[in-house]
Amino acid sequence: MKQPKIESLSPEAYKDLQQAITASSLSQDHQTLIMGVLDLCLWLQQKLTFSKISINTLKKVFAIQTEKRHRPQPEADPDITSTATIEAANDHRDAQLLPTSTDDGTKTAQQPLKTKGHGRIAADAYTAAKNIVLNHPDYTTGDPCPLQCGGRLYQLKTPDVFIRIEGGQLFEAYRYEQQHLRCAICGEVFKASLPPGIIDKYDERSKAMIAVLKYQLGLPLYRLAQWQRQTGVPLPDTTQWECCVEVYQAILPIYQSTICWGSVAKFDPP
Repeated sequence: MKQPKIESLSPEAYKDLQQAITASSLSQDHQTLIMGVLDLCLWLQQKLTFSKISINTLKKVFAIQTEKRHRPQPEADPDITSTATIEAANDHRDAQLLPTSTDDGTKTAQQPLKTKGHGRIAADAYTAAKNIVLNHPDYTTGDPCPLQCGGRLYQLKTPDVFIRIEGGQLFEAYRYEQQHLRCAICGEVFKASLPPGIIDKYDERSKAMIAVLKYQLGLPLYRLAQWQRQTGVPLPDTTQWECCVEVYQAILPIYQSTICWGSVAKFDPP
């Protein structure tokens, strides 16, 4: 379909066109239809000019339905045996269908391929992801359209989300260089203190992660030690075992209390 020619009508020309249509020999139904089309064109042009209409409103005006087409399930075709016949049948049915074969090599049924994007994880599932807002480097809200259509740019409610996953190491090390100041007369040394809360070399989260990697994920201590040595944060297997012992000693009273509470709740008569 060719692109229609754009015509501009003044109010006087529009009134003259209405009178010409009314005075023509067309039937009353045809005159009403033509006048309705003219009014629709003027209304649509006005709404688009002032950006007061959306795509959903246009779909409702023109009664456009955007339902997904139903894909029929393929049936078994025992007559298909050759590769050429299979390709012809696939082109006729659907480009996304592939043939399957049985144990004796006979082509039987058609199985649909997975559609694009099937099984992907939603962006909201990445709760631990660091949110970074990216603004457009060239345009802002209220700027004229770069296509010079006469409209203004506005911000959509839902931004486009891109998830990026970067590889790294399991444990991170921080090196604190504490300044030493010595008195030139008495020789006393004054050392800068560590940030608040930093006492032990391994924090509680690192110890708990070692225990989870060992006893929940089944990762051997020596294998984790090799990986940490390659990433530049050495974590010997003996040190890992000591951290696991500390975790065990910390959660043992909680575990015993839970067992005792469960036994009392189980055998206590109502």
